[in-house]
Parts: sequence; structure tokens; C-alpha cells
Amino acid sequence: MSPTRNSVAVVCGRIAKHLCAKHPDLLTTEFYKKDRKGRLFLDTMRNSLGATIVAPYSLRAKAGAPVSAPIEWSELDAITADGIRLRDVRGRLDRSGDPWSGLRAQVATVGELARGLDRLTVL
Repeated sequence: MSPTRNSVAVVCGRIAKHLCAKHPDLLTTEFYKKDRKGRLFLDTMRNSLGATIVAPYSLRAKAGAPVSAPIEWSELDAITADGIRLRDVRGRLDRSGDPWSGLRAQVATVGELARGLDRLTVL
């Protein structure tokens, strides 16, 4: 698969479908909350040209300087959407390290991702 404008979105959609098929009680791509029935929403709509996301460690435009930050699964029920503040980030990184420190070693092309999915299952 040669990279095109929408090839990343297509591969991300395929990954989401694969994950939802393997874990139907936990994951969904249903857009409307009423249709999710307690499952985690895999939002593949942020993977296309012109889509916007909030980058990790971005300050939010709210009082107290909350930060968009990765969390551990164990923190999911304990942290609110604005529960991590700018003043907390250095301590979090010092305690647990940068969750993306090894990310560059995992780089793959869109074509490699698609071929890997083909080996897992046909969607």
C-alpha cells in the first residue's frame, strides 16, 4: 500500500475493527455514546488529513493549567479530565519515565502496518 491522503485513516480503521472484533465487550467504534454501552470508543476519525488532536503534554485553556497527559490504566478511575496540572508533569515523568521513550524504535510505514494486519486476519 503506497501512502496516500487517506491510507493512514484506512489502516487505522482496520486496526480498530480488528481490536473491536477481538474485544467486543470492551471496545467499539460507535460514535454516539448511547450506542457504546460502556465500551471504550476507538476514535479513528482523528487519523485523516485536516483532523485535529490535542498533543500529549499540551496545556489546556482552563484555570489551574491542566495538561493533556498519558495515564496508566490503574489511574483511570482516580483522575479527572483536568486532574493533571502543569506543576505535576515533571514529577510524573521522573517517577515513571517518558512513555514514548522507545517510540522511534517502533516506526513502521503504512504499508508495513497494512501487511501486518493482513497476516492477522482479513477484515
